[in-house]
Amino acid sequence: MSAWCQVSGIVRVDGFADKDFSEVFGKQLEWDSPDELWQEADKHPERFLPMGSEGSIKMTVWKNPHGNHADKYTISLFGSLRDVWSPHPIIEWFKEKVESLSLVRQAVITADCGAGLGMETWTYGEQ
Repeated sequence: MSAWCQVSGIVRVDGFADKDFSEVFGKQLEWDSPDELWQEADKHPERFLPMGSEGSIKMTVWKNPHGNHADKYTISLFGSLRDVWSPHPIIEWFKEKVESLSLVRQAVITADCGAGLGMETWTYGEQ
């Protein structure tokens, strides 16, 4: 039997310089990604977004088209992770990544593994 953990997070970041958020959060891994990418993920999971047995969550980055606005980026993290049995490691990963950024305006994530396995939500700035 498989477990599916549903993940939904968002981060809003201020700034004026361009940034590659895959260097912060990690790379995506799809179930049909090349074998060498799966091998890299096995050896270096820290280089990837949180993963289940069929790949990672997804990430999209919206860049504010108004270059003179402080609110520059909105990063969405979302997806369904197969064979993930606890939300806690995902929440801890997100906290670490968000806290490594400067100029965070807002951030929140929810990971729900359902079926009695737990749900956790974390909001940036909570004690």
